[in-house]
Amino acid sequence: MALLLLVSLGINYLALASFTITPYGYGAIGFILFSLFITFGIKRRMEKQSSDKKSMGCMSMGYIWVVVFFVGILAISLTSICLSKTLSGMHAILAGECYKAAVVDWTSEWSQDSDGESTEYYYSILEFTTKEGHVITRKTNFGSSECPQKVEEYTIYYVGSSDYMFVWGKHILFFLFATLVIGSVWVFAFIGIMRYALGYSMKSYLRSGNRFLFVFFLPFVMILFIAALVY
Repeated sequence: MALLLLVSLGINYLALASFTITPYGYGAIGFILFSLFITFGIKRRMEKQSSDKKSMGCMSMGYIWVVVFFVGILAISLTSICLSKTLSGMHAILAGECYKAAVVDWTSEWSQDSDGESTEYYYSILEFTTKEGHVITRKTNFGSSECPQKVEEYTIYYVGSSDYMFVWGKHILFFLFATLVIGSVWVFAFIGIMRYALGYSMKSYLRSGNRFLFVFFLPFVMILFIAALVY
């Protein structure tokens, strides 16, 4: 078994050495190794708490690793998306110019769900004039099932140096709201998994989580929801 493991590691090393690894690749390798470390920590703690002190099998460890890996991926991905969208929007608002963009046209795309039903989504084409007099036309990166009207206007922030357009509207609030809610759940779960693997007490963590949920998080979510409806 040990020999097969060494051979497998050697093959993987040679395969990796023949390709150029990007920073994202190094990050992925590091996260895989970290998730394996967390898996072994969970295994060690579960075996200590087991009444018969029975060693955990390879299949059980495999299932645990899959759970740890995907919970971590979801937590990191949703956090990265939320932060990236927030930072790019803040940069556009602070460094860009505010304009009113009119809907001059639209395009449509068909999307099919898991049940086989197709829905047509419309993407508005916006046009605005910069303070230098340049007329700029851009397609929005978000769609709607309702056909846009040419009388509609959007508030946009345009950064001329990077040619970046940020469209401010309800879709941003709803996107950040949904990402914040779902991402917080997965981040809380992943932190709990790491604490369990490292041997920390879970009672205090769960107690703190309940306090955070009912004292801060739920009121904050309700305020955001009401603000989005009012806007």
